[in-house]
Amino acid sequence: MCRMLGFSADHPLSIAPFLDALAHQAQYGVKPGNRPHEDGWGMLVRTPAGFVHVRFDHAMWKSDYDGFRHLCATVGVFHARLASENTPIDLTKVHPFCARSGNDLLAFCHNGSVGNVALMPRPNRISLPEDAIDSEIYFSLVREMILDGQTPAEALRSAAQNIFATPCEASSLNALLLAGQRLAAFKGRTLPSYAHYHTLFMQKGDGCIVISTEPVSGFGEPEPLVGALELENGQVLKQIALS
Repeated sequence: MCRMLGFSADHPLSIAPFLDALAHQAQYGVKPGNRPHEDGWGMLVRTPAGFVHVRFDHAMWKSDYDGFRHLCATVGVFHARLASENTPIDLTKVHPFCARSGNDLLAFCHNGSVGNVALMPRPNRISLPEDAIDSEIYFSLVREMILDGQTPAEALRSAAQNIFATPCEASSLNALLLAGQRLAAFKGRTLPSYAHYHTLFMQKGDGCIVISTEPVSGFGEPEPLVGALELENGQVLKQIALS
């Protein structure tokens, strides 16, 4: 249960508007029940100097992220967590989860929950921590698909299909995957009772594409983001790379 945002641009953009947008979603955006997304937040962005990956174990709107506002990046993913019941709340479970795959750095964010994690399929060649949560297992399956030669976008779909094929009761497998300089997104199947919550929107701006759980407003110089096209169930956005 989370809020998340990813972007890809053809030139370095200030990440300050994305930080503000996610902080607003985390505190005031759509949420299940009355609980905000307060169980940690993180980001991975690619700046001209290299990748910056940070994670925090507290609510984003209580975080002093001013130290990151000066950063500019061509691609990135951001995530604010609302932990599922009976899952650890600590830094190790804060998204984005990261791993190396060949020459690429992978960063993965998930919005959704799995009712019975024990019934989820497991990878054959990638190790998992003993207390792995649903999102970590999902990411491990994506990584294994990539090892098998699938593109990041194909891997998202294949991993989700494998999970949905089991009786593990997944509410949603919406996901963002950054692979090197490319961003992929997947709109997983959503239970009708959560259709208003497990959403993904695509918007375009001045040389950039943004994918977010809620439309992003008040962004963009000289041109603001336009539109807010909601992705359909099963839709994959393949390896967006504008730079």
